[in-house]
This record gives sequence, C-alpha cells and structure tokens, in this order.
Amino acid sequence: MIESNTHSQRGRTANLAIGAWLFMSAFLWHHNMAEFRNALLTGVICFIVALMSLNRPVMRFANTVLALWLFLSAVVIPGTSRITAVNHALAAILMLTFSLVGGWTRGGGAGVNPAR
Repeated sequence: MIESNTHSQRGRTANLAIGAWLFMSAFLWHHNMAEFRNALLTGVICFIVALMSLNRPVMRFANTVLALWLFLSAVVIPGTSRITAVNHALAAILMLTFSLVGGWTRGGGAGVNPAR
C-alpha cells in the first residue's frame, strides 16, 4: 500500500484537540494543585508535540510516552478526584491510540517515513 498521510494527519490533529482539552479541563472544575499542574502541563506538551509531529511524524511517539504518564498519573497522584481520574484515563487512551496511528509503507506494514 502507498503511505496514507490523511490518517496520520488526523491522528496528529486529534492529539492537538486532546492537548487543548487537557489544558482547558484544568480550569473547568476543581483540581488539587498536583492535578491542576499535571493537566495543564500534559495538555501543553501534548499540543506542542502534536503540532511538531505534523511535520516530523516520528515526534508522535513522544505523545505515546506522555499518554502512558497521563494514564498512570490518575493512580499515582494522591487525592486525585474521580472525575479527573476518568478524564485523564480517557484522554490518555485516546492520545495513545492517535499517537500510534502512522502512515502505511509499501508492503502493507505500519511505519514511519524517515524522510519526514
């Protein structure tokens, strides 16, 4: 198959939206200070990485690692509220999924185009 940039771009765009959501969610309901900083910083980093990965697709794997942190943080940060834990877990699952969406290389395997 020939590489599909459409699916890759949609994944990056989705992670832009997830980063913006995480940032905004820090202000939408009460968070303790650790939850607030985590949502704020994770959102900003996700957004920046997704923006960078529009031109450098390999950067999307930074959001893979970030998604793992976000998921774990729902359990690790003491006093995390139920709504924040659910929000972070769902955002992490989506971020992880979209960060792993790559193009298709000739031969049918998923891959990264090193020329980008």
